[in-house]
Amino acid sequence: MKHRSFITKTIGLMMAGIMLITLTAACTGCRSRGIDGENEKKKVGRVIDAPRDPAEKLRVLFIGNSFTYYNDMNKPNGIFANIAKNAGYEEVKVTSVFRGGYYLRQFLDESDEYGSQVLRLLRSDKKYDIVVIQEQSANPIACPEDFYDSCRRFKEIVDRNGGELWLYATWGYKDGNPELSRYGSSSADMEMKLRTAYSKIADELNVGIVNAGAAITESTKEYPSIDLYDADLKHPSEAGSYLIAWTIFGTIFGVDPSTLTYNGTLSESVAIKLRAVASMIVNDGVAVNY
Repeated sequence: MKHRSFITKTIGLMMAGIMLITLTAACTGCRSRGIDGENEKKKVGRVIDAPRDPAEKLRVLFIGNSFTYYNDMNKPNGIFANIAKNAGYEEVKVTSVFRGGYYLRQFLDESDEYGSQVLRLLRSDKKYDIVVIQEQSANPIACPEDFYDSCRRFKEIVDRNGGELWLYATWGYKDGNPELSRYGSSSADMEMKLRTAYSKIADELNVGIVNAGAAITESTKEYPSIDLYDADLKHPSEAGSYLIAWTIFGTIFGVDPSTLTYNGTLSESVAIKLRAVASMIVNDGVAVNY
């Protein structure tokens, strides 16, 4: 009887141990997937772990619409180029193809004026080391498969050209914009949907992603007095474009924005705050809902 009792107790303890291990594993799995509501931050796609060599001659091509060209962010002597030069990257050359309201698929259309220009550049013998593409502001939510397909096609073309493809993830329309309700319950909600769509295709293609939208969301939360939007509650203000450019530069070049001092046309106090936000996004990554 004592022997049988010992066996019974042993089996009971073993079963309890197995249940405890199973429950622990299940809970750990929930945390890793963010089921408990605390999504882990992650760096999606290709990540630059160390600064690029400032002596390297790099050709950067921006492809996008007004979210790219507002406030001359993408011009050869615009905000991004000036940040690069002030950071010691004198050999960076910026080229851009842009058209207001355009979708990525239009930039892949041979019969389109701007599409033919993009394809001519990317099929030439001239290599673009870094190609940054930006989709129409709501299309990753409204028609994700169209967005994903365009990214896949760009990846094939940029690979053949020998460059790196980077996705420039945009932001939600500002709260109060009459179009916002079509894409999210708030600016932050719309941005998270965009962030998720960009992250999914960046993961699939193993390409870099610039979380400019997340930088806008974070700065709006931390520094609400700094208006990052134009009067139309959609496009970036000059401060918004400054934050975007720093996030793009820091992410792609592996440089911490908080270690540099270029203020552009902004006051020093505002510029420092925005560089700190860009630094956090670049260094810590962002939470993603998938």
